[in-house]
Amino acid sequence: MTNTELLPWGACLLSVVSLLGAAALPGRAIAQTSPAGGPQTTMERLYSTAQAGRGEEKFNQVCTACHVVSDLSGSRLREKWEDQSVGDVFDFISNSMPDGDPGSLTKDEYASIVAYLLKQSGYPAGDAELPTDTTILAKMKIVPLPK
Repeated sequence: MTNTELLPWGACLLSVVSLLGAAALPGRAIAQTSPAGGPQTTMERLYSTAQAGRGEEKFNQVCTACHVVSDLSGSRLREKWEDQSVGDVFDFISNSMPDGDPGSLTKDEYASIVAYLLKQSGYPAGDAELPTDTTILAKMKIVPLPK
């Protein structure tokens, strides 16, 4: 056989290997995108219960001197941040809070506080921790709760 006769078989083999490789790694792509292939949303279990618990502790230690969680979560969070990203919330909090000492918490602490606010807003928890990478957080859209 010549190289030109092998070309269709090579393309076919490459397609089969690609499909098998994708089948062997289910969920890998889903970790970065929603099931529909777009950005993740707050309905896709972006944080863990443990992380939200740490966020509640840190919120109670640092934030309650000025804030009440109900003023920053639930319908108030959704009204202010709907159609924006979790990264926008993370950036706002980490660049402006706590008052008088913005940016003084670790990225993990800020992410935990955001996870706590998401939990208090009715968004479901999952197994993964909300990341601290703002590039990834920027791809996580805040959406309304289902009715």
